[in-house]
Amino acid sequence: MGAGIFVSSRPPLAGLSARSLSNIPPMRGGPELSPAKKKKPEDGTKEARVRYPIGMKLVVIITILLLTSLGLITFLVSWMVGQDVQLTAEDNNFNVNRRSSTETEAFLNSVQSSVVMLLDFLGSGEGDALSASATASAAA
Repeated sequence: MGAGIFVSSRPPLAGLSARSLSNIPPMRGGPELSPAKKKKPEDGTKEARVRYPIGMKLVVIITILLLTSLGLITFLVSWMVGQDVQLTAEDNNFNVNRRSSTETEAFLNSVQSSVVMLLDFLGSGEGDALSASATASAAA
């Protein structure tokens, strides 16, 4: 026996001719024993090519993904910054209103105390009654 994988000294299909091999059907999913030649177009046109090559498909897919992600990120950043600007503007508006109301309250209190002091300074009989009522309203 030989050192090969054959059990007999003759290789398989050794006694078969090319004619008998062409009658054997090809195995499923495997190559044919006699490969068929590609037919050339008879009308003189070029061979059919791949309509969309894989490189072009990859470029289109990556471009779509990139543009979509950049657009989405731009939208989210614009929306979040807009929300932040709105909150900051509302906070600043609240602080300005609080300061102006505090200054207005202090101004009105100083006017009231000045009027009470003026009435006390005049010292008239009617002024005592007015100053007492002004002092009572200032305390409330």
